[in-house]
Amino acid sequence: MLRLLALGLLRPPAFHLLRLRNHQRHDGMRELADHARLRWGVMMPAAHVGTVLERDPLYRERCLDNFNLLVIPDFGWARVEPERGAWQLGPVSAAADFAAASSMVAMGMHLLWGHPSQIPEWLRRSADPRALRDHAMRHVSAVVRAMHGRVAVWSVLNELDGAPWVSGSDFWRTALTVGDIVEVFQRVREEDAKAKLLVNDFGIEVPGGPGFMEDRRDRVLRLVMDLRSHNAPLDGIGFQMHLDASHFGDPTLRSRRLSLFRDNVRAFQDAGVEVCVTELDVRVDGVRDSVADRLSTQADLYESVLQAALQAGVLSVTFWGLSDRYAIDMATGQVFPAPGPLLFDGAFQPKPSYYAAERVLRTLRSP
Repeated sequence: MLRLLALGLLRPPAFHLLRLRNHQRHDGMRELADHARLRWGVMMPAAHVGTVLERDPLYRERCLDNFNLLVIPDFGWARVEPERGAWQLGPVSAAADFAAASSMVAMGMHLLWGHPSQIPEWLRRSADPRALRDHAMRHVSAVVRAMHGRVAVWSVLNELDGAPWVSGSDFWRTALTVGDIVEVFQRVREEDAKAKLLVNDFGIEVPGGPGFMEDRRDRVLRLVMDLRSHNAPLDGIGFQMHLDASHFGDPTLRSRRLSLFRDNVRAFQDAGVEVCVTELDVRVDGVRDSVADRLSTQADLYESVLQAALQAGVLSVTFWGLSDRYAIDMATGQVFPAPGPLLFDGAFQPKPSYYAAERVLRTLRSP
């Protein structure tokens, strides 16, 4: 029984979720997103279920009132199968149950990601490429089977080329052929025929913008076309969209870059996939202005980016967290200095960026 609980196939009664069914939503972005038929998401670590959600009613309220998509970022291999066959799916199962109890769609990140932090040592020691391929097929099948019907969207493959500054983060690029990746997607589809399946990446989103790598974008676009031409059940591409407002201050330059962004979205759509914004945040710690001016700059960029994305036909947007209280700078591992990159401040109060995002949704209402 303990093994089944860990795997997520058998779950204890989630008494703490019962109160969610009685939650009366207040005015917020969720109703607007539902009306516009958009997936409007928030990333929430699985560890927050049963901890932060329980002790902070405002955190729970902000989540339920404003989002209809819950992104669970804790499906990295090293987290869910740290030793071969030793499954640790309890936390992600609880997060998926929270989403279901809240009538939210759940998205799981990431089935395959080559970053060293995501690859358990026992897997890294498997030098035989065919053994790695077989492990990958077994692993993704087992995870998706355990979460069948509870996770509606999967980031199947994240950052295939890795991060140029992290040695060994292209683990799956060197381990798997395109044919192998096709089979990975087919295995996932076999386990859950209704789930949407994505490739996710960074550095491919805003041509001319900071961090944009044209050769990387071109490789990802070729990968999408190759997978589709080999009948891989690939439904979408995830644009991460971690933005630094200090590089978008000039209005003319911003307008030009966002025009190129819209063209880029359409290039992937023309390849036959949906484009999703999967990890949106806007940092302002590099903007040398007063706090009030930084908040205004952040709101302006959020509004411009969201308008550009929706104009280009993006139907799914996820913010990389709810509150600045828990916003971690991935480069330092520390919480961002205030004001952080998200829509709510450290006290869960809406920032100008929240109202900017809400305005964008309100413009989509039918007259």
